Amino acid sequence: MKKNYHVIIYGNGYWSKILQQHIKSYSYILKIIGIVDIGTIKQKEEEMLEEADLAFVCTPVATHYSIVKKLLLKNIHVFCEKILAQTYEEAIDLYDLSYKRNLLLFVDYTYLYSQGINYIKKNVSLIGTIKSVNGEITQYGKFYPNGNAVETIGVHLFSVLRYIVNRENNYTKNEIIKMNNYKEINNYYYSGRLGNIDIHIHCSLLSATKRRYIEFVGTKGIISYDMLSKKTVKIIIYGEDEKHISFDESSNLDNVIKAVIHHLYNKDYKQYNNIGLKIQKDIDCL
Repeated sequence: MKKNYHVIIYGNGYWSKILQQHIKSYSYILKIIGIVDIGTIKQKEEEMLEEADLAFVCTPVATHYSIVKKLLLKNIHVFCEKILAQTYEEAIDLYDLSYKRNLLLFVDYTYLYSQGINYIKKNVSLIGTIKSVNGEITQYGKFYPNGNAVETIGVHLFSVLRYIVNRENNYTKNEIIKMNNYKEINNYYYSGRLGNIDIHIHCSLLSATKRRYIEFVGTKGIISYDMLSKKTVKIIIYGEDEKHISFDESSNLDNVIKAVIHHLYNKDYKQYNNIGLKIQKDIDCL
């Protein structure tokens, strides 16, 4: 078992700097040996690639496929900021390559490592059969070149949906919503179905109110998650008193780094990839 990993980071923007602080908290395992950004000399990058065991990719989505593929071909484990690729076909190609090379390809769906979300996953059966899911994730900005509300923040709720409602169905939607191209907008409404479950999701980068909320409505009650509330999870069972549970949601990214280390140490690379590929396909369906 390898005791530590030499890490290179692609990108040095807002999210990269946040990640770097968390990585440094595990410097006894993860040692940052360099950062590749605009202006990095090619020879310097190649030198870092020769030494690296693990790379964190924090660049625009349009660059993910080429960077991740290059890293996998160099036999380097990869942590990639969501979403993995621009298309499902590109994602399949990258996952297949990671399988063949026996490498970890970890996509940062941070909400899957939330204590509140995992509590809901374990207890969602309390509300009976899920009939509908309603969610809202809004803020003002951040705006990225060629970015949009779904890729920037909406994917968090769609990843939670796939994680908790883990079915083989694809998303369907009405013809009015189909006329919208999510790749071009910063204020997106999804109204449709996942199997026999009604889904209503609003994600926006044009809101004065920051919101991180999702609720699952079942035949026996409702269970909801509000990241920005002190009472993170609310459970309402028909005919019973409401139950509120608080979780520390500030530790989610730290949990992600721990998960990466866990997967590396235990070499359970393929187990994680299954959910990542399903989420990528979901985004392509929108």
